[in-house]
Amino acid sequence: FFFNDPATTEIYTRSLVGSVRCVQETDHTDCMLQLLDKHALLCSSALAEPEKSMLIEELSSTTKNKVPYAFVDISFEEDDKMCCNILNVINDKNENVLLMSKQAYDNYTKPHRDLLTANYKIVVSDVTTIESIGGGSTRCLLAEYFQQNR
Repeated sequence: FFFNDPATTEIYTRSLVGSVRCVQETDHTDCMLQLLDKHALLCSSALAEPEKSMLIEELSSTTKNKVPYAFVDISFEEDDKMCCNILNVINDKNENVLLMSKQAYDNYTKPHRDLLTANYKIVVSDVTTIESIGGGSTRCLLAEYFQQNR
């Protein structure tokens, strides 16, 4: 697998540190935002203004992005179940694949799960032990390697 784009969510979350207003619901700023090939999963309720509007405007911008991201607004309940702690990779057939935990997959709302399965191949792994004891999920378990000039 190769990762889709070297512009990771870290670029955006660095500017949000301190803006997340509900620490109990969102442990880390990078767990409430995930950039996919075409979509941005975002728990927008976790952000205070003006950072929320700034982030949505920047990710929607046609001048800053080759293709603006379509937003999927994740609820606190979905965020708490690791629905943003997923990773978009490219397989050897050049297909977008989402790696996620069983907990995340099972806890998307039906419209969100339908949107993701319609646009991406999904690989689900049961990482219950890591999620319940370690506190992380699928994205936390993977190292990102970006192949240039693919």
